[in-house]
Amino acid sequence: MTRKLTILLLALAAIVFCNAQNIKAFVTSGATLSQIDGDEVYGFRKFGYVGSVGALIPLESKERWLVSIETMFSQRGSREERYRSYHYKVNLPYIEIPLMAHFADPKGGWTFGLGFSYSRLLGNPKESFYFDSTRFVPNTETPYLKNDFSIIADIRFTIWRGLKFNVRYQYSMAPIKKDWEFLEYNDYGAKFSKTRDAYNNCLSARLIWVFGDNQRNNYVQNKKK
Repeated sequence: MTRKLTILLLALAAIVFCNAQNIKAFVTSGATLSQIDGDEVYGFRKFGYVGSVGALIPLESKERWLVSIETMFSQRGSREERYRSYHYKVNLPYIEIPLMAHFADPKGGWTFGLGFSYSRLLGNPKESFYFDSTRFVPNTETPYLKNDFSIIADIRFTIWRGLKFNVRYQYSMAPIKKDWEFLEYNDYGAKFSKTRDAYNNCLSARLIWVFGDNQRNNYVQNKKK
């Protein structure tokens, strides 16, 4: 694994060196909708903030294939407040490093991306719970893991010049919490326990500003020729 990662980093460094004059910096800001798969709560009801700075590196002169790397802050977690006797909220703040490959449509201004991200949990997660005896009761002593590795797919389109709108989906490749124990009650008041693994599941919408981007201008100039 270490050898493969080293080869990947060396290849990325070579690409950066060969295309240094074409690197474009960008900044992003937006919102997340997330849930935690495995916590017995369903629905993207947890709102959060996401923002990043990054670099976009073309792999060839026509700039159809690109790679990007970011340093990003994001808030994920889970929330459920639909029942008077049941309130549950978890806020998971992460610092992330997404690495992605992109294909840019030279005609329509659309860009499609696929990649992965390494995330590090910042501090202690903020959790708030209130349950009655008719619902499951999670063991709040089960810790969240500090590292999260996730797969990413996203799509973006050009709004105006370097301004783009981006929708991204992200899912953990490994558990963020292992053997999470829950107590549940049946109709007779008897309780039993079970364990589950938990995974981050997140949607985000962002505005991206790419400095020096001329994708649409290039298309107009090529069309005139």
